[in-house]
Amino acid sequence: MALTHHYPLDGDLVEALGGSAAQQALGDWTPSQMLEATKELDLAVPGANASFPMDLAAPWTLEVWMLSAGGGTSLVLGDSGIALETDADGLWLVVSGERVQAQGFYPGYYHTVFITHDGASIGVALDGREGIERPAAAMPLETLTISQVTVADLRVVDVRGYDQALTRPEQDQAAMSLAVRDFRPSWAVGGIGGEIAAYDMSIVAGGKVVDQVGGIDAEIVGATPTTLGGVPAMAFDGEAMLRSDSSPAMIKTKNHTIAMLYRMDSIGHDNFSNLVTLGSPGEDVASNYYSWRIDVSARLYTFYEVGAGANRNTYLNHRLKLDGKSHFLVLLVGDGVVSIYEDGVLSESNAAFGHSDSEATQVAIGANPDTGSDGFIGAIGAFTSYDRLLTESEVLALTARFGMLAEARMPKQSMRPLARPKPQGYTTATVPVPNPSAIDSRGMSDQRVEATAGVGMSHLDQVDGSGANGTPTGGVSDPTRMGVIAGTVLDIQAQPVSRRVRVHERATGRIVRETWSDADGKYRLTDLDPRRAFFVMAFDHTLQQNAVVSDNVHPELEDSP
Repeated sequence: MALTHHYPLDGDLVEALGGSAAQQALGDWTPSQMLEATKELDLAVPGANASFPMDLAAPWTLEVWMLSAGGGTSLVLGDSGIALETDADGLWLVVSGERVQAQGFYPGYYHTVFITHDGASIGVALDGREGIERPAAAMPLETLTISQVTVADLRVVDVRGYDQALTRPEQDQAAMSLAVRDFRPSWAVGGIGGEIAAYDMSIVAGGKVVDQVGGIDAEIVGATPTTLGGVPAMAFDGEAMLRSDSSPAMIKTKNHTIAMLYRMDSIGHDNFSNLVTLGSPGEDVASNYYSWRIDVSARLYTFYEVGAGANRNTYLNHRLKLDGKSHFLVLLVGDGVVSIYEDGVLSESNAAFGHSDSEATQVAIGANPDTGSDGFIGAIGAFTSYDRLLTESEVLALTARFGMLAEARMPKQSMRPLARPKPQGYTTATVPVPNPSAIDSRGMSDQRVEATAGVGMSHLDQVDGSGANGTPTGGVSDPTRMGVIAGTVLDIQAQPVSRRVRVHERATGRIVRETWSDADGKYRLTDLDPRRAFFVMAFDHTLQQNAVVSDNVHPELEDSP
């Protein structure tokens, strides 16, 4: 993903990647109800607004984390005439006068809103749900303006812009990174402790990339500036390198970690490429060292000296991706063992590792420092070394920070690691209620599962009254038990209203379904056992009237006479 604009909104309007700033009228900063120890932009004043420069050409994506209490909020997309608007019934996409409602918007709760434009259509999706889409000709996006015209709560937590139309998995991946949104002024500094050297490739002085933590600046030899998905990087052509000669050492202990963003374009001219070369104290890098290399099949291996004129290669069961895309690589070197993470996925390799210098004062990224050849071909950014082994959670946090978590490691919606949201905080359940253990209207709940080699994955059907397998969405497989409870919610004036609806098992009180009635007051809950009795409760979230209960309800089979 190519993140090009990011407004963290933690007490200021500064854009973290380019240094520009948004413009604000009225409103104020308030402690965030969503992320602890941060602030968010409070626009709960009629006429309050904030305008965020984007300067994006189609295709593009906007990601906005926000809370709106109901009517009066608008998100206007530059001069396109396209906007998102909220009212008491929900969130609407307005295109050429047509209003289309986005599903899953609940007033007074935090949501992540993705607006995508692929050059032919405009799409809106909330919280990882299926979105809506309407035709729209290719258009640039100069600014996003968020405003409030009535007295209603409007809080904005985070705004981001991407120079591509993100897919659904990419949207999930991007949304997760909000939990680790430590976008410091330097792209290289992880801020997690133990950093020895950190190279933000955009910070250069005197022909060197400036180290942001330890003063170990790296001489630029033939490398040229570029970017990797909006992150500053250096391009390497097989002869280019970054070279440092430092005291204190670049790598201090046998337990160390190297992390970098990379894009590999091809293998070196002699069918291998040097990636990183680490030397020993008091020695020339080329006379006593070990190096990370890539062979003709893109497989990682280490080359190191075991004595005068004696060398050894240790091949690892991990191949870097030669696909022209950006990836995040983390190498953890313990005492005799190496572990590799790429895009947040632990490699199968956890191989014995025959050598790691206790201290390496001379380091080269790219070409062989002895010959100036056989180097990496591609681009490297955000290179950081640590004097300890990072934990898996730290590896995932760094990976998510650069938007590189592989889909296999993406948590499901209900498991996004937001920093202990408060009662008003964001929820990714099908309905925003403080009951995360309830089975939602899909008949499923999200589970984190670790697969074990040789052990088959099991299927757990959670729909009430089923106990049977065989359906891809968790529905029951016995048609005689696929009952429906449906109805209409009316207010005290007998007008249809949108309200939260829960279905409880009568014998135990257990909640088995939850949903919201639509703008016409209608709700429908499926896959319920007709042989069981339930009671249905509709709640007024505005607290203007008491809950309404319908007792001893039996689901009906839709095709029954």
